Amino acid sequence: MSNKYFKKYWPLTKKNELTTNILTLLKSGAFAQILPILCMPLLTRIYTPNEFGIFILYTSIVLSLIPIAGLRYDYGIILPKKHQTAWHLMALTIKIIFIFSIICLVFFSSFKNEISHLLGNADLAIWLPLIGINILILGITQSITFWFNRHKQYSTIANQRMLQSISTNGSQITLGLGLNFGVSGLILGNLIGQAIALIYSIRKLTPQKIQKKYPMLNRKLLSHFKNLPLYNAPTALIDALRLNGINILLSIFFTVSVLGQFALAWRILQGPISLINGALSQVYYQHFTQLKQDDLHRFLLSCIKKSFLIGIVPFVLLFLLSEWLFTTFFGSSWQLAGQICSVLTPWLFFNFITSPISSIYVVLKQERVLLIFSIFYMLVPLSIIFLFNDNIIKTLTLVSISMSFLLCIFTYMALKLTKK
Repeated sequence: MSNKYFKKYWPLTKKNELTTNILTLLKSGAFAQILPILCMPLLTRIYTPNEFGIFILYTSIVLSLIPIAGLRYDYGIILPKKHQTAWHLMALTIKIIFIFSIICLVFFSSFKNEISHLLGNADLAIWLPLIGINILILGITQSITFWFNRHKQYSTIANQRMLQSISTNGSQITLGLGLNFGVSGLILGNLIGQAIALIYSIRKLTPQKIQKKYPMLNRKLLSHFKNLPLYNAPTALIDALRLNGINILLSIFFTVSVLGQFALAWRILQGPISLINGALSQVYYQHFTQLKQDDLHRFLLSCIKKSFLIGIVPFVLLFLLSEWLFTTFFGSSWQLAGQICSVLTPWLFFNFITSPISSIYVVLKQERVLLIFSIFYMLVPLSIIFLFNDNIIKTLTLVSISMSFLLCIFTYMALKLTKK
């Protein structure tokens, strides 16, 4: 991707700082997002749809709990004017994450058999105690990443993701192909990659930032950022429950193998989207906090238009060619994943447009609006799967159409709020 391309298609500040930051994340992070896709033809021949399904069940539980692990105080690290306040908020967040992780470790160790029975898969029980450790690693890494974002250390964030991607995929291939670990290779490989990313992140926190003692501000911080756990944390939890709830319901109403097919389709679609949206979301969030009300609407509208123009052609091609692409690159046993990918394309296209701008609601202190929308956004797909589960393709088609319509409403509301 050339700088000339982005100067044409993405809105800029006077000094091109916005584009520079986006390019830093995109160029350095591209390998981290593309590598899993490149490894998929090998991984889909090492692991079966059923093994992928069990792995997705495990990660669905982890990702459902991550948004409330730090009560969403990590999202506030970028907001304070003073760096010492932000540092202390990060330290407070990590303490909360540690306590939450201990609770999860005790809970899932105590009720692993009951939970695995409820989810209809006994093979999951042995891995449930790891959820507490997994949440601790991910939560701390996420908090440190917000600190890097605050200081515009976008190359550090990109390198962190690249390192995690290499170590995760390398571990999963080694454990599955060389040691024949089965589903254990997917879960342990994922955990290894996350642990390496955390170690890298800690090492990148410079001694000057670590050694300085900041005053104790716990009560003041908890009070000042109370909207984050009150509104933003429930919103994030609802968003996590939406996707991961879909995974769990698919395993219950269909089969774990079908869940594996869905997971592959979602992962392939989300790879390129995450590459761009991951960069844009962090840069836009930091940029939104610096703009005046009058400039916000103009900037937001420009972002939406450019995202639409850039995404329309690739997503149309995905819609038309998904089934052929999946059977060609991943094998004939993954044909259903190609069909699922095709019907999910409209939803993911609108998600591509809206995801980078969602932080505008936080910047405008409209967490309540975001919370109400998130509730509907969660209930709609889960209700559809619960009520209409006779055919996976028909069910997901209805989900995709409904979610696309909701995202159009989401975009319209954002534009109205910035126009006030």
